[in-house]
Amino acid sequence: MRGLSYKAKTFLFKLTPNKLLQLIDVQRLFGVVVPFKSYPQDIDQYYKCLVSHKSGFLETTNRQLRKSLSWRRVNKDIFPADWWAEFYRAASRRDDEKGLEHQQKLIKQIEDLPLQGFRYWELLHFYSIALRVGLFSVAFHLREKSVDKVIKDLKNDFEINNYNLIRGLAALFERNKVEEFRRYYLMYKNRLHPKFNSLIQNFYSVFDEYVFLRDDSKNPTDINGALGFYDYISDKRVCIVGPAETQARDAVEINEFDIITRCNYREHLKGLDPEVKGTRTNLSYILSHQADHLANKSTYNWPHDLEWVVFRTKKIRKKIVEKINKFYQQKGEGIAINNSRTINNFNPVLYNGTFNAVPYITHDILRNNPSELSIFHVDLMLTVNRAAGYTLDETDKDRKKMRIYISSCSKNHDPLIKYLNNLVES
Repeated sequence: MRGLSYKAKTFLFKLTPNKLLQLIDVQRLFGVVVPFKSYPQDIDQYYKCLVSHKSGFLETTNRQLRKSLSWRRVNKDIFPADWWAEFYRAASRRDDEKGLEHQQKLIKQIEDLPLQGFRYWELLHFYSIALRVGLFSVAFHLREKSVDKVIKDLKNDFEINNYNLIRGLAALFERNKVEEFRRYYLMYKNRLHPKFNSLIQNFYSVFDEYVFLRDDSKNPTDINGALGFYDYISDKRVCIVGPAETQARDAVEINEFDIITRCNYREHLKGLDPEVKGTRTNLSYILSHQADHLANKSTYNWPHDLEWVVFRTKKIRKKIVEKINKFYQQKGEGIAINNSRTINNFNPVLYNGTFNAVPYITHDILRNNPSELSIFHVDLMLTVNRAAGYTLDETDKDRKKMRIYISSCSKNHDPLIKYLNNLVES
């Protein structure tokens, strides 16, 4: 592509101070076991079976769990029956030394599991159950074994269809096996549906190591699906300001960027300040449940300084833009939203789960060739509280409502996606 570099010339990643990317005890932090669901219709059913007897792990529970697994076509004999008894003991005693011993026994069985007799996606069910009860070390090893399995299947040409090929390529990407990714993509790309081929090329080509996927014959506007957005971002200094609470006084530095981006910025000046968060916003991504809230409102205090707005779906974009513009036109104030687009959905090419907002936004901006991208005040959902003005109303900070919010987010977002690690290294 003439003169186009997909690599941002400078990439700074600023996390909220002392918030490290690490596995955390969600129950201790949020006061609730978060129901992560990569298969929403399955995991809570398994979990209900697992904890249905508070007096201990009874044989009845074991049978119920195995029956539930069989109903979802998950091989109930991947692990022996006593594995689930060990799992229950580990889940019920996570915070003491005995519980850690139970976890180590589970991990040893996972590591010793041969890569035959099961399908990679079956272990993702077990992975979700382990996350559901807060056994993050066990969950990590289950996911890693699943990745090992899908890579082996890819190399052995086992059940290569669109879905399994996409998962295999995603697994190679997570393991930073660029040459193997190239080999198997070129080998199997003719088996892929054109839609998935396009998604793979557009998603991975933002990374320098995957330059072989770039299509220089395409215009950047065609790739990104919005007239003017590429020109708007290209060669600009861009920052993303997250909603995490922080004491860092970054406002002066934030205000110096050409384009200041925020998540769910929807009310004029709300959440802005001259000391921490900055006083300007140029670009807003409306991606969460707040989009539905906006679509159902009847009055608006829309930010007048926004230059672009990005929505998660075409349907929600059309509804919100029409309602807000109609609201201001009836007041005689003209059109409020002049430039908007829909974000590209790359979730189908991930190994498991979906992105949360910041990785999604980061990837979207980098595809449009900024000269610099900095990220401020982002904790990747490691904490509960959000800066004033971010949640729909202050009552959302009530612990019960926040638990519901965190649980809802965790149903779809895989906390172990290694995307950001690949992105920063690239």
